[in-house]
Parts: sequence; C-alpha cells; structure tokens
Amino acid sequence: MSALSRRGFLQASAALAAAGAPAQSGQIIAYIGAYSDKGKGIHMFRLNPADGRLIPWKVLTGVSNPSSLAFHPNRKFLYAVNESPNGGSVAAMAVDSATGDLKILNVVSSGGAGPAHVGADPSGRWVFAANYGAGSVAVIPILKDGSLGTATDVQKISGPLGPQPAADAPPGSFAISGHDAPHAHMAETDPAGNFVLVSDLGADRNDARGRNVSLWRERCWRIRES
Repeated sequence: MSALSRRGFLQASAALAAAGAPAQSGQIIAYIGAYSDKGKGIHMFRLNPADGRLIPWKVLTGVSNPSSLAFHPNRKFLYAVNESPNGGSVAAMAVDSATGDLKILNVVSSGGAGPAHVGADPSGRWVFAANYGAGSVAVIPILKDGSLGTATDVQKISGPLGPQPAADAPPGSFAISGHDAPHAHMAETDPAGNFVLVSDLGADRNDARGRNVSLWRERCWRIRES
C-alpha cells in the first residue's frame, strides 16, 4: 500500500467542514462543505432532534471546493474558502432566517493558492483565510451587507522548516510530508479577538505550551483600535 500524505488524505475526504444554524421554523440546518470532485458544493441537511440523523435537503452549487466554513457571529452569513491550487478565494453567503437556505453574495481572492481554512473575527468585521498552498494568511473585511471586500493584508509565513519527516510525530502518524515549504493550515482569533493563531504545517513550530501554533498579530487589530 502506498504512503498517503496528510493533504492526500484530506483531499480524499468528501465532507470536510460542517456548521449548524437554527431557522425560524425551529429546524436546525447543517451545512457541510465538500471538494467538488467528491460532492457538488455546500450540502445542506435538516437535523432530526429525536435521533440526531441528518436528512439531505439541498445543495448549493457555484462554490468550488468549499473545504472550510465559518459563520458570522450574528449567524446571518456563512463564509467558505474555495480551495484551488492556482488561485484561492473566499465566498460570502447570506443565510435565509426563515428556511436556512443559502444565497451567494460575492466571491473574493483569498490572497493565495490552496486556502484550507477560514475563520471569523468575533467582532464580525473580518474573516481570515489560511492559504495552505501559498503559506500565507489574509485578512478580509466583512462589509455591512455581509459580503466581503478586498484583502487588507496578506502575511507570508517565513522561518526555518520542520524536519522531514516530522521528528516528534506520534507512533503511527502518516505525517511524512508538508515540510517542503510554509503551509498555513488554520487561522482563528483568541476569544477576545486581539490575536490571530495560525498553525503552520511547514515550519512546524511550537509555542511555550507545546502546541503546533505560531502567534501572529495582525495589523487589522491596530486599525480597529485606533
């Protein structure tokens, strides 16, 4: 059996991101992003509260490889990265409060290739796209109508790369690749919204608590505080 890289494993998985939101009807809708070669876009399911079953409802097409989803804090908007090896993007969608249905508002550049994760700032003013292929993280403003503006900042990760293969991988790990270059894999804020935590597979750096994260303070916070 041939070895399988972490990215290869993820790309073989159909459903990679899920989130739920209640509609006015009282139903809970689950949204699941899938790579377009395995699915059709963002799949929507109705949750059966009695037994936890997900009942297929409909699919939103027109978004390519939505491998990560994030809600706006007000739950009225949903954001998805469109993972592409050539030029990634982020889609903004409005959530119908009555039915839970989705409507695409706009699509903007993620600031780099292969975005693997999108995170939303708790103030509801920014989303962050972690570009795995480009090894960068972008700050994208959320406009008043929930759509997205052009990225205000893109930071490229730099520094020494981790050993190949990973020196401290747990027994049975298939982390045999990914240290060829920086690969931003996640971008989320701390609970207060003052910092952005970015995990980088390539540099494989650890913080003082031994977690595989690097700490990155973004210029948007200074803009917001000024």
